[in-house]
Amino acid sequence: MPSARDIAFIGCRLLALYALYAVLLTFAHTVLTLAQTLTVATSGFGQFVLSYGTSLAVNLVVFLALWFGADRIAQRVAPEGAPPREETATVWTRQHVLTLALVVLGVWVLIHYLPTLLGHLYLLFADDSGGVVRDRAGLLSSILTATLASGFGLLCLFGPRGIAGVIVKLRRW
Repeated sequence: MPSARDIAFIGCRLLALYALYAVLLTFAHTVLTLAQTLTVATSGFGQFVLSYGTSLAVNLVVFLALWFGADRIAQRVAPEGAPPREETATVWTRQHVLTLALVVLGVWVLIHYLPTLLGHLYLLFADDSGGVVRDRAGLLSSILTATLASGFGLLCLFGPRGIAGVIVKLRRW
């Protein structure tokens, strides 16, 4: 049976692959939109490129951090002492499994919403001199959604034991 650290390591690598997938999707979307934009000149071209470029860069950084930092992250999430003997192999409690699941959920939410949040913040604070008409209410709504989701992701990432403890107490497992 794999150890908790091995499972956390594999989880980090899988999330890294998801981040790479998000990079490829963003890149493909940007290339297709740029091809369409080249035929029809728009004044918001630079802002579009920077917005999607921010999302692309953040997802790429997340991929690199998860891929190359998987061992350190796994060690932090599931620290282990000496290797367990066969007779005294560690038993995973429901709280341990829930804690690990919350960390994975937190990282997934951050991979999904943090690039969106940064791209929308850029659009909010970008210079509007290009004549681009933006839906500020929709943009603020998207920023609020991405901020709340990112906060939830950070909470799951940095406080999983506390959350798992509360859930266990509420469920009386």
